[in-house]
Amino acid sequence: MIKINKFTYCTNLIKFKVINYSTIVNSNVIKPNKKKIFVSNLTSPHWNLSIEEWLFRKNKDISHIGYFYRNEPCVVIGRNQNPFKECNLEQMVTDSITLIRRNSGGGAVYHDYGNSNYCIMVPREEFKRETNSKLVSDTLNKLGCPTYLTPRNDIAVNGSKISGSAYKIAGEKAYHHGTMLLGSDLSKLMKYLTTNRINMTVSKGIESVRSNVINLNSFNQNLDHKLFWGSVAKSFDNHYLPNQIAEIEILDEEFCKNNEFIVESYNKLKSWDWTYGQTPEFKQKINLNFKNSDKLELDLICKNSIIKEFKLSNDDDEISKHFDNILYSINAHLKGTKYDPLSLKHQLNSKVLNDPIFEKPDSYSGNPLEWIDLMRQIVNQM
Repeated sequence: MIKINKFTYCTNLIKFKVINYSTIVNSNVIKPNKKKIFVSNLTSPHWNLSIEEWLFRKNKDISHIGYFYRNEPCVVIGRNQNPFKECNLEQMVTDSITLIRRNSGGGAVYHDYGNSNYCIMVPREEFKRETNSKLVSDTLNKLGCPTYLTPRNDIAVNGSKISGSAYKIAGEKAYHHGTMLLGSDLSKLMKYLTTNRINMTVSKGIESVRSNVINLNSFNQNLDHKLFWGSVAKSFDNHYLPNQIAEIEILDEEFCKNNEFIVESYNKLKSWDWTYGQTPEFKQKINLNFKNSDKLELDLICKNSIIKEFKLSNDDDEISKHFDNILYSINAHLKGTKYDPLSLKHQLNSKVLNDPIFEKPDSYSGNPLEWIDLMRQIVNQM
């Protein structure tokens, strides 16, 4: 962590200096009345989102925080989203693109070095969703970009979105964080955030709202990450506690690795239990075809990325009786296992069929090859 007592950027664009801590008294409760700006020089999404959580949870003596960073190529989904529905996970694995679930709500976004991220934290009683969107939009107007706010408080230009936002309120604090498309690879954004999961229904959770997007460097070729965060930081400094001048701190990897809270958050964000295990309940249609021309439509019910059960899509007693043995065998074999289609597809395509999941259960009356065919049909539809 680098502390800067005085910081000048872009020919006196912004000036920061260390300020003294002060307080205000409201209803006999002493509240912090201090602002500060943090900039991460890391590009790991796990570190950067862990820093954000630390700033939000562990800096109670700072009332107003501006935080700026950018990430290496990755896809970030909202707290209550389904990655199987939102992302092209197979393509992401092929291209070594990281998936991360953030702590706030909202939709899925693609980050790369052409995208900047900002977060503004304020006391809960001051928080309004439109305030910081307007602050950022007004800043961009001054840089020659004709931006405006949509009814959803997204920032747009000429009908195309350049920034999406998400929010979090907890205790006495709230934050608004957003992306900013400066010169992002929009073809990859579409590549990783486009899926064909028409057979999957999200019963709980949030689905992303798709929008046309555009990069801001179409309007100002000089607008890069440093100019963006520097300009927004200046607007933040002028808008909040204007009688003070903000201090700035640059956060690096050494600081993160020596911060117990940040390390714990980092490990959580990288874990399967968080990334996939927090997936809300969803249902998926599975259609099975048999060699005797019989057909069977099943509902796969999944919660926290664990298969809860397969059940018939309708309650026809005759169908239930006819396929009772098959349905029982499928549930006995797959119920309670991780919903991990990429791993299962790899095993199938590699013909690695010695895994217990592909062994014919005693309850199944058909032959082993028929069982493998059933498993292949199920996995290929996941």
